[in-house]
Amino acid sequence: MEEIYIVDDHPLLRKAMISILTEQSLHNYKFVEFGLLSSFLDHYFASTNKPLAIFLDLELPDGSGFEALNTIKETFPNQKIIMLSVHSHAGIIKHAFDNGADAFMSKEIALDEIIECLDLIVLGDRYFPTDFMESMYSPSTTDSIIDKLSNLTKSEMRVLKYVSEKLSSKDIAEHMHINKKSVDNYRTRISKKLNLEYRNSSLLIWSLENKKMIDLLT
Repeated sequence: MEEIYIVDDHPLLRKAMISILTEQSLHNYKFVEFGLLSSFLDHYFASTNKPLAIFLDLELPDGSGFEALNTIKETFPNQKIIMLSVHSHAGIIKHAFDNGADAFMSKEIALDEIIECLDLIVLGDRYFPTDFMESMYSPSTTDSIIDKLSNLTKSEMRVLKYVSEKLSSKDIAEHMHINKKSVDNYRTRISKKLNLEYRNSSLLIWSLENKKMIDLLT
């Protein structure tokens, strides 16, 4: 029997999804549930038989679904992954698809659509509802922010995340095991890439205003 993983920290949502997939699907599946990213990844990479599909929440208590998406797709590019999120911004959807997600579903969408979604990705298609498609090609502030963040290196994103957490340059240096001058240089480069005036507060203010997006992408 083929397995489907459901990775979400809300037990009621997991149960509702299993109920619909069990009642409405023409196939019989074995469901494996996870509430934490770490336990899911440990189980996934230790298992010889990989699941038919993975429903993966974008935000989990111990990490980002984007991280898991990238990690899995690097090793198992054909693994079917359906991203779940309460967010339906075009930029977030685009980021998921650009990084190899097979589908993206908003948690606000009727749960019975997961049958259609699962059937399509198993056939090799990618799935997202019409309103997502329309928003995908509509200009938005979110798109602009993601475009800017995509120009940052992994180390620069790490520094920016620490800045958004209100850490000082000295504290960031200790976390990254580098000297404070290197952190200051990072902050200067990040500010230039984000087209910010380089003042002590400008990068902090920008990072706090866009912290939700920074957290989603790191």
